[in-house]
Amino acid sequence: MKTSTTQEQHCRMQAAKLLKKLSIGRKWLSLHKASLGAYGEHLLIQIIKDLIPDEYDLCQGFVTDGNKTSKQCDIIIYRKDKAVVRSFGSIKFVKPESVIAVVEIKSSMQEKTFHKSLEAFENLQAIGVVNTFLFVYSRLSKNSISRWLFSYKLKDVHADVIVSDTYLYDWPDKDWLPNAILSLDSESLYSQEYAPFDNGDWLGYITYSFVDKEDLAVSCLQEFLKCILRLVNANTPDIGFKHLTFDKAIPLFR
Repeated sequence: MKTSTTQEQHCRMQAAKLLKKLSIGRKWLSLHKASLGAYGEHLLIQIIKDLIPDEYDLCQGFVTDGNKTSKQCDIIIYRKDKAVVRSFGSIKFVKPESVIAVVEIKSSMQEKTFHKSLEAFENLQAIGVVNTFLFVYSRLSKNSISRWLFSYKLKDVHADVIVSDTYLYDWPDKDWLPNAILSLDSESLYSQEYAPFDNGDWLGYITYSFVDKEDLAVSCLQEFLKCILRLVNANTPDIGFKHLTFDKAIPLFR
């Protein structure tokens, strides 16, 4: 008797396929990192495109309000209606009011590339885009993410920012920080939420360990896709977990 595949099983298989395909891509495209990056973007675009409602679309390109233009975006998820200003092949310029989210994709991550991603998110926030995600195929540790977050310097920090020992960050706002940071190879998604820390609730990044009804780990890819589907008002069935455990936290703001 053939058994049906659960959503959890399907996402685990999808995550394994993504990593395998990127591994093959690394072998063939190692001499040209830009091509490897484009391949990683292509893989994720196909998965998201199959899930989102028809009134939304995805592209690579730029967000522009007519005066300011973002850095190049790996994936822009946008409403189709009157969203595109100009198209140049597969590259599009999209109005910020039509943008649902922007996803930065990296095959691997170091401090310099992490900071470049944060700078891109900072530029997007200045245009009006606040839903952003960082999707990394390679391994990332909590310590690395925390260290890189704290070593980043805002481009335009105003003089009236108050520095206090009460707060870990003295940045003027937090809207440009990504909604979530995902490491597919580490099987972890750090979402921006409140977490208990130092006798209080702190806004930062937290990760959970989900275990499904078969006592197997729920893929972080499934958590990520649920975040995207929620933004486009699509049906987001609950993750069929048996239990979840609060795993790690990176506290930022009290």
